[in-house]
Parts: sequence; C-alpha cells; structure tokens
Amino acid sequence: MSKLRFAQGPRKLANERLSGRRDVSFDAAPCPKASLADLNTELMAAFVARARSVRGFPLSAEVAPVALLTHLDLLNEGRPTNAAVLLFGRKPQRFLKSAVVKCAHFQGTEITKPIPSYQRYAGTVFELIDHAVDFVIPSINPTASVRKQRTAAPEAYKIPTEVVRESIVNAVAHRDYTSDACVQVMLFADRLEVWNPGTLLPPLTLERLGRPHESVPRNRLLAHSLYLARYTERMGTGTRDMIMGCRGVGLPLPQFVLKDGFMVTIWRHPQKT
Repeated sequence: MSKLRFAQGPRKLANERLSGRRDVSFDAAPCPKASLADLNTELMAAFVARARSVRGFPLSAEVAPVALLTHLDLLNEGRPTNAAVLLFGRKPQRFLKSAVVKCAHFQGTEITKPIPSYQRYAGTVFELIDHAVDFVIPSINPTASVRKQRTAAPEAYKIPTEVVRESIVNAVAHRDYTSDACVQVMLFADRLEVWNPGTLLPPLTLERLGRPHESVPRNRLLAHSLYLARYTERMGTGTRDMIMGCRGVGLPLPQFVLKDGFMVTIWRHPQKT
C-alpha cells in the first residue's frame, strides 16, 4: 500500500506567511489603475450563461455588468477588485504582471536545456487554467484530442485528466498574487509538477490534505466565481480528489510539498507489483 507523501519546507518561511496572512483580502482590494472599461462584458455574459447552466446561478442572462459585479462582491467603492480583473479583465497582466502560468515539457526526469516545449500563458484565470490543461494532456497522450478528453475514460491517460486539471486549478485559485513569481507547470518523463507561490492557511496542514477538511481559500472571491463556473467544488475536496484519482488508476499517491511555495507532484507511471 502506497503512503501519501508529504514534505515540509523551512519552518521559518511557513510561520512567517501563516502568521501574517497579509494577502488574505488581496482579491477584494481595488485593482490599482483599473476601471470598469478594462473589463470584458462578453466574458461576463459568458460567465453568467455558464453559471446559470451548471450551478443554477440566480441572475438573469441580461444582467447588467455592474449588477453582476456587485452581486459577486467584485467592486470596491465602485472600482474593480483584483479578483474582477483576474476573472474578467481584457488584459489582466497589465495590472497583475505575475498572474501568468509557465508550462514546460522535458523529455527526461531533470530540468535541462534546451527545453523541448515551453509556453507562457496570459489571460483571465479561466484562460490560464484551460491553456495549461491543454498543454499537458496531449503530451501525456499525443493520440488523444484535447477537446474530447473531458468525456474520455481516465484509463486512456497515464495521469487522469481530472487529476491534471485539479492540480492546475488549485495552483491558480490559491496562489499568492502579491508574489512576483508565477505558477509553473512542468511535465517530466516520470511526473508532473505544479508549483505556485503560496502556502496553506491555518488551520490547514500538509497532513490534513489527505483527510476530509474544510475549504480555506486564500482568494475567497476568486474561488467563489471559479466555483460558480464549476472549476472548483468549494468543499475542500481538491487534494483528496487527486489522491483518489491517482489511486484509481494504480499510480503512486501524489506528493504535497511546502517549500518556497506549494508544489504537488503527480507520478506518471503505475506502481510496480
């Protein structure tokens, strides 16, 4: 029986970040220099349509942008919050430069140059997640269609699609957006590593991630809109879903590490019997 793997980074770093909680309301703060004109009303309309379809969102399809933003608590004294820009901004990286995802695919098991495949993705958080998932899936199974993978059987992949997706969603949703670092997705011959500049907020610990636990989002407003679009479930089940997904196809259980940020490692090959 494989054991859940945990690793604890420097205690000082974790204690400093956990005790300060400086960025806990970052997504609710007004985004400097951003205005309502910097938000994409078409993206907001698409969000409402999806949220109505998958979550029974109560607002009508014709809701005005300001009414939608107000309902989602995405305005701060009439100005777009950081979460509003991340969710619906025309060019979010104009205001939040580190809100990108870097993806790299290495042929071996180490970081080596030249990098065979590398992409830097910008856009809204929805686009960041979708692009990063679409980067990984064809490399895991080049014969599979990325757009068909959401209904394909998980046995078709060395890593189940939903495990890949969950690891990336968690990184984008729960990262520290005050950091100058960005989310990194690195695919190796034997594993997938997804790192984000963030840490666990109390009372969460690494050990609790493998057991039923409450949801403690770093970016509450961002997480809520991701939930409404069915990117997350908002029940603290993400890490356990990854664990069960790997176990279900005979992969070693994922490793969660706190070291200069939060990283999940997902192994690509089945356990030896």
